[in-house]
Amino acid sequence: MNNDDDKTELIEEAYSPSPALQTQSWKDQDILLKKMWFQGATQQEIAETLNRSPQAVMTRAARLGLPRRMASGRKVGGKNVQHKPYTKRGTSDTGTQKYIERICLMCLKKFGSVGKFNRICSDCKESRDYRIAASLSEVQIISS
Repeated sequence: MNNDDDKTELIEEAYSPSPALQTQSWKDQDILLKKMWFQGATQQEIAETLNRSPQAVMTRAARLGLPRRMASGRKVGGKNVQHKPYTKRGTSDTGTQKYIERICLMCLKKFGSVGKFNRICSDCKESRDYRIAASLSEVQIISS
């Protein structure tokens, strides 16, 4: 029986994580992360304190919505891009539809397109050929 007990202990030791690898859950460390973040600690200092990698600290900070920081190796004073507020696709800031002049893929005439995927003019869409092709399924088109 002594031999079986030794085997059981060896198996338990092999599958139990070492204390160095055991870390607290993020929920337990979020308060300390936020505190150090706003005190201006570097990501490396935070990572060492929390026993995490710097990448894990940066990812968790992003998920918590903390203000972004410059990553090491990036240029300071990069482009300051101001993003436009979201507008519905195919409209301008005033809410009116904007037309882009395109060339129809069927008749090669210029027409006013509303969306970026609109490549056929309304005259061609009303044609008999277009309506027949639009009613076919992919199986019918491939086997023809």
